[in-house]
Amino acid sequence: MLFILTLGPGLPTLEWPSDQQTTPHNREPLHRKLARVALASQKEESGSGGGSVVKEPGGVLPPHEAAGQHGTNPGVNLDFSFEPEDDAQNGDSEEEHQEFFQGEDGENDLEVLKNGVPAVDATGPPGEPIIMYPNLITVREEYITAKQEDPLLTVSAKALWEDPLQMVGEMSSCKEADKAVSGPVDFSSGFLLVDANGGLNQQRISVCNAVAVARLLNATLVVPRFLFDSVWLDGSQFQNIFDLDHFARTLAPDVRVVLAAPVGAWSPDQEKEHSLVVPKYSPPEFYLEHGAPLLKQHGVLKLAGYMHGLGFQGVPQELQRLRCRANYEALRLAPGLQAFADLLVERMRAQSGGRFLALHLRFEKDMVADTCCDYGGGEEERADLAAYRAEHFPGMAVKYGEMTDADVLRKKGHCPLTPEELGLLLAGMGYDNETVVYIAAGEVYGGARRMAVFEKLFPRSFTKRSLASAEELAPFAAHTSQLAALDTYVAVQSDVFAYGHTGSNFPKIVSGLRLYSGQRRTIAPYKKKLAVLFERARTEQVSWSEFSQQVRKMHPARKVSKEFGKNLYREPIPDCTCQLGTDVV
Repeated sequence: MLFILTLGPGLPTLEWPSDQQTTPHNREPLHRKLARVALASQKEESGSGGGSVVKEPGGVLPPHEAAGQHGTNPGVNLDFSFEPEDDAQNGDSEEEHQEFFQGEDGENDLEVLKNGVPAVDATGPPGEPIIMYPNLITVREEYITAKQEDPLLTVSAKALWEDPLQMVGEMSSCKEADKAVSGPVDFSSGFLLVDANGGLNQQRISVCNAVAVARLLNATLVVPRFLFDSVWLDGSQFQNIFDLDHFARTLAPDVRVVLAAPVGAWSPDQEKEHSLVVPKYSPPEFYLEHGAPLLKQHGVLKLAGYMHGLGFQGVPQELQRLRCRANYEALRLAPGLQAFADLLVERMRAQSGGRFLALHLRFEKDMVADTCCDYGGGEEERADLAAYRAEHFPGMAVKYGEMTDADVLRKKGHCPLTPEELGLLLAGMGYDNETVVYIAAGEVYGGARRMAVFEKLFPRSFTKRSLASAEELAPFAAHTSQLAALDTYVAVQSDVFAYGHTGSNFPKIVSGLRLYSGQRRTIAPYKKKLAVLFERARTEQVSWSEFSQQVRKMHPARKVSKEFGKNLYREPIPDCTCQLGTDVV
């Protein structure tokens, strides 16, 4: 139940009673920062749209209205910046990295490939599967047919499925540690409005950052609105995806959350005066210097086209832990979505006898096009992706014009793994064709031709569409953000989570939520090493035993960083926890 509250003369707002307490949780690595900041100046800021967040207190804009009433993002400000993988996080030094790739003839593969991994044309006759590594497929089939017993490849169920982190007790006690970050705010400096850009998980990050900014400025947070995006094509708003009542109750000790600014507090005609465009990863000082004066002058501050607007270094621990609370405790699915997500998990466990692996297959056309890599589809595919970039990402022409050649991008680990590569990676690590896999993905670029090899390796693969009937999916089917929310939840609940691209927000959010829950294994591919290994397997005769051994060697248990100030959305340790953990794969 919602209650009316007055913050001051003539300022009616809505506030939820605080009968629930929570605590902070989360963090992530910073190596994206410099790359993203460098690209930020090349990206056009998206349209911000006008009007208040909701028409009436308590009203939720239905999807068909949201598309028309909320700001659109015609320039498409996707956040697909590259994230170089960190040798230290993958458990080896540069010397070990070099030694690993020393060929039998003494020639170093990294030197051979210093100019990049050659493009592969894996196309066959129309309609035939796209196969980039036929040699590997063949040797694996021979290995299985021969029923060879290589002691070096024997993997226990414990090694494949059990969680290397034993932190459940630590994390649980930590969740109850703080009743509030620093106590309730006695007054409000005004209203903070936020237009969140991008896909669902990018918007999720923006919401959590906005919570911290609201506290920093002593502002009342108006429920953020999600911009309609020309790629995601979904008008879903916060209330359609998240439990708004729970969100407001959880944050009540530290931040007031309201559904709308009071009538007359602002108007679309004054939008430019009230708006602030925030560079990516801005420090708190930016908001105090540029946002606080606007808030004081107008009583309203709007963060337009907001995306990754608050950095991680130099942020007071109070604000870090508040972001943790927002991400890990305050944001939970709306009741209808939650019930259906639980049903999907239940059906996956029924298929598998209890445990399953979730795979984030970020190989939709927008990502494939944006990365500018070569995926073996030949000249026709390259032309198709170039045309897609020109149509959908016109504001990023400078970025694409300055991109390194596709073969070098692959060598540097910038290219998402294809379904075939992910299948071979998982098979190499010891997961067999009895493994039950949940595929979290939209429409895979290349369709059945791209998925053929993966489905042969893992025939017991499911998606939300294969687990549920069309009637069951109908309430969510037209809303990509709601479908993404379902995938996120199932991936968090899986026994093992794997992904193919670090330049997506989905694996960051899922990895962080899994770590915060104190359990479950996550497989992060080392794409730089894999690029070299795959190239060797494509051009030479590499046995399945050798391939599998090398895959396992390059993916040992990774150390959880003990450094504060990292990206808390991917790694909640230590910023969002009371104690430090040990290892994570």
